[in-house]
Amino acid sequence: MEEGAYTFVLPVTDDTMQPLAEARDQFPGSCILAIPPDEALAVMTDKARTFELAESLGIALPRGITCSQEADLLSAATELGYPLVLKPGRSLASAAGDLRTSLFVAYASDEAELMRHGRAMLRYGAVIIQERVTGDGVGIEVLADQGEIVQIFEHRRIHEWPLTGGGSSYRESVSPHPALVEDAKKLMRAVNWHGVAMVEFKHDLEAGRHWLMEVNGRFWGSLPLALAAGADFPRSLHDLLVLGRRPTDPPARTGIRSRQFTRDFWWTLEVLRRVDPNPLIDWPSRGQAIRDLLRFFLPSDRLDLQSFRDPRPGFVEMGRIVSDLGAKISSRVRRKRLVARAMKERRQTEASAQRLRDARALLFLCHGNINRSALAEHDLRRRLGPVERPSIVSAGFHLKGDRPADPTMRRLADEVGVSLEASRSRVLDEGLVRDADLIFVMEAAQQLRLEEEHPGAIGKTMLLGSFAPLDDSVEIADPYGGEEDRYRRARDAVMACTERMATILRTESASC
Repeated sequence: MEEGAYTFVLPVTDDTMQPLAEARDQFPGSCILAIPPDEALAVMTDKARTFELAESLGIALPRGITCSQEADLLSAATELGYPLVLKPGRSLASAAGDLRTSLFVAYASDEAELMRHGRAMLRYGAVIIQERVTGDGVGIEVLADQGEIVQIFEHRRIHEWPLTGGGSSYRESVSPHPALVEDAKKLMRAVNWHGVAMVEFKHDLEAGRHWLMEVNGRFWGSLPLALAAGADFPRSLHDLLVLGRRPTDPPARTGIRSRQFTRDFWWTLEVLRRVDPNPLIDWPSRGQAIRDLLRFFLPSDRLDLQSFRDPRPGFVEMGRIVSDLGAKISSRVRRKRLVARAMKERRQTEASAQRLRDARALLFLCHGNINRSALAEHDLRRRLGPVERPSIVSAGFHLKGDRPADPTMRRLADEVGVSLEASRSRVLDEGLVRDADLIFVMEAAQQLRLEEEHPGAIGKTMLLGSFAPLDDSVEIADPYGGEEDRYRRARDAVMACTERMATILRTESASC
């Protein structure tokens, strides 16, 4: 950048736009950065400020409450009623001492789901709780020049993935609805927006109502539909910012449909299987799913990546689908085998006990090393006390180290005499794997991942649940972000295992 090799930089995700906007002053004057003005971006990336602005402009919103602490969540539920939609204040945020993280909308049909999702989001800032409104998901895509919309396109979502509500996997171009267009104009004008954006609404055509959902100040996932319909936003953005020329293209064609094949494949599979018990899913019929799939052969239907002019991306996508499907089936089979092996090891008590006695270095492993593995390390140390013992460490797959234990687990551990005050997370590396004689994971999926990434772990990795009571599960679920009972169950499951391990090791020490 400093050498002036690039004259036009176009970030297309929140993950890239935010850091580049913060470093705006470091770009040379010869480089055009396709990012809206700082104040406009600040408003549109903060949902609370976006909704406050919308309300002042008379734009309809779902009823909602901004929550900054756990007690607010329950108050919001009492006032709004279930089901609820939980929206992070920012899509990209970071907690103190943590990595910047992408956050996503969640849904709650009861108190348990509300608290699980709400606690996880509150770590990163305020949470907006809204009533769940129904209608078609609609996107008003725009290009604005200093607050004035100069190009506009509308799409209607036909399929959303996940089924509870998410990005579109199949959508159709429609004529821009005047009321939605007017609201989009108000927002762009109010912040003097300069660049592309998608203004998302829920639109109940029968009732003649619509509600603002959010504003994305970047290119959107359904952009291939706009291109297929004749709205070339990337070219228009370039021409506006680089050449100072507004688009003069005719209105986009309506009735064009576009499919993101990977997402829609999983959507179709999920609808045909119908195994998700989530009460928030409004299941389409299997017949409708098949009819939509057969539209694949109509000339009005397009695929986001597949193209005769450039076939390679389509082949890559198809290959990934086959690979992912095979991996899911293989992983499920291997996971069942690992669980069965762990249950067998649990019944063969003496063999498992001898493996533990022979080990001089133990490693406890989970995802973040702030709950289960941290508790296992500190509790086993506490139980063994001053007796001669193997070295005991814990680690996690999470890429950020030196994080304190989860506050909820820290408090629940204190209740039973285990202090996690000094606990700090470690990042798993090859040295930890190499030095360990036995590695204990919490879930079969973690063992699969560990052995794939670190082949040296093969043959010395076990599920911690191999030392659990016979009636307990051999896998210990991650409590992170869940309700307190979930943490309590994880605490008790871990400590049941470390209690038996300590008994075995103390017996071995006494016999020496």
